Amino acid sequence: MAEQFQNFFVTKLREACDATATTIYVDTVPAITEGTLVLEYANSTKHEIIHFTGVSGYGLTGCTRGLEGTTAQSHSAGTDVRQNLTAGMIDKIINGVITTENIANSAVTTAKINNGAVTADKIDFTTFMPNYDWTLFLPNTTSIVNYEYTVPDTIQLGFINVYIDASASIWIISLNGAALQYTTANARTSVSVLVKAGDKLKIVRDTGSATAWHTGYIRKIV
Repeated sequence: MAEQFQNFFVTKLREACDATATTIYVDTVPAITEGTLVLEYANSTKHEIIHFTGVSGYGLTGCTRGLEGTTAQSHSAGTDVRQNLTAGMIDKIINGVITTENIANSAVTTAKINNGAVTADKIDFTTFMPNYDWTLFLPNTTSIVNYEYTVPDTIQLGFINVYIDASASIWIISLNGAALQYTTANARTSVSVLVKAGDKLKIVRDTGSATAWHTGYIRKIV
């Protein structure tokens, strides 16, 4: 199921629905044509996560009910409906179900996200998202041989961009023990990756004794 997003979308059920309804009628339809919504988010016994795949009049069509451990059930007219970020939506981002084609105004249309690692040739996220706030966590330096960075708890989901200007050495960039990129000697490499709190990024010199310039940025999404 694809995901689309609309900031601050909130509406109410136009009509009551039962647990089997695949078309749900709302007072105001979203601008998006597919996505995940939460019904009765503030009611712990009635909240339900759904996914719709179309819009027709006031109806959200193709609804899959009771997602992410919630239960499909009846809801009364006037029930709160909104788009909140859910654990399932974050998992889709991290695991690559949400591609760059679904990221609004993205200039990158060919990047593939595989478990958070961008595998298209050396995409630099700071280039196509210049207006977002990036925090420098690894300043320009030639002093490191074995570097580790842990994503802080304040970042539930974010992007990291690492740039290496290698000399005669070969470097390995890894996330949580899985290699993301091997640099080649005398080459420049940029790696961008989706991360979450607690993830560990490592930059290690694999062969050679020469130093290299390294720069690392992180941008908080949520």
